[in-house]
Amino acid sequence: MFFRKIRALGMIILFIALVLSACSKKADEAGVFDAGAYEGELAVYFFHLEGDEKMGESILVKTPEGQTILIDAGLPEAGPTVDGYLDELGVDKLDYVMPSHPHHDHIGGLQTIFATKEVGKVIEVDVPHSTKPYKEYKRLIKNNDIDVEIGEAGDVLELEDDLTLEIFNPPKGTDKDSMPEGYTDQSASVINNESMVMKLTYKDKSFLFTGDIYTSREVELVNDFDDELKSNVVVAPHHGHDTSSSQLFIKTVDPDITMIPSNILFEKQINNRYDQSGSDVYHSYEYGNVVLVSDGETIDVMTEKEPEEEE
Repeated sequence: MFFRKIRALGMIILFIALVLSACSKKADEAGVFDAGAYEGELAVYFFHLEGDEKMGESILVKTPEGQTILIDAGLPEAGPTVDGYLDELGVDKLDYVMPSHPHHDHIGGLQTIFATKEVGKVIEVDVPHSTKPYKEYKRLIKNNDIDVEIGEAGDVLELEDDLTLEIFNPPKGTDKDSMPEGYTDQSASVINNESMVMKLTYKDKSFLFTGDIYTSREVELVNDFDDELKSNVVVAPHHGHDTSSSQLFIKTVDPDITMIPSNILFEKQINNRYDQSGSDVYHSYEYGNVVLVSDGETIDVMTEKEPEEEE
């Protein structure tokens, strides 16, 4: 009987620890964008890109030692919004800009950012695109003499002590010659599946950024990496579309927190799929701007607003 009591007490303590490990608390906009509030901690900002159409996504990582990584910047029309958010956070220089793939709702806003911010390095996938936004993106990189590296599976960036960034996708050796003939004119899935998939790990906590990969690539990644994909936080692939977020992928990643940075609810069933897996889901169309703050042992979720209750 004594053993059973001790075991029950242990289970209760474990449950409380799990709850605290993904602690959530509401903050107003000033709290989310308080530039000095999270110094010495890892802060991951999921920007809300308001507009009448789908504006894409943009994510900023601020490291404990103050490095900055911008992952995507939305459509060209979203550029001034992203720039304004960076200004509020006191960001004048981006150490890394990492566009997940060359579609205009991910690289378009960089037309503004490249003109207003100092950029240390661009890490991109080697997948050219034939659109005007992509050509402008490449022109600005050249004109501003920005250093460029190619990111592919197997690359690991040792950013700081206890802070690493691993790349799982695209597969090693991906370039224009490895793509299907005429790929720029094919379905968006061809380029989406070459999105950079990255895992940021800070001590005991991890964040998986997934770009716009589809279910077919999710399956390949699970086959290739399996438990390495497991993360405390996942960004739902392809803005929460039903092209992605398979049950297999969700089960493998097993996230405590799911982020869907989109100003439109594309598929409620995808939100529900993550929710039913036990993950706390934060969709920017409901919560506005969101920042996740971690000391490497816990993750706090700070939101700009609370979602309206459904009638």
